[in-house]
Amino acid sequence: MTRDGMIVCPQPEAAEAGADILRMGGNAVDAAIACAFAQGVVDPLMCGIAGFGSMALFTPQTGKTDYLDFHAKAPKAA
Repeated sequence: MTRDGMIVCPQPEAAEAGADILRMGGNAVDAAIACAFAQGVVDPLMCGIAGFGSMALFTPQTGKTDYLDFHAKAPKAA
């Protein structure tokens, strides 16, 4: 945890990578990406950057909330 945010994930090393990004002035998206990469290294059988998920993004300057879905696609033959 930092003074301005908190990282939550299964592996402490990945959480620390995300917190380091916040401490260096990165934003929540920067921290999430760093955390995902680190999580894939320390726990490769359970996580990977090429996986799927969703992310809610809130932009304080505009008051706008966006949602990103990045789910794996099935092949056309499926």
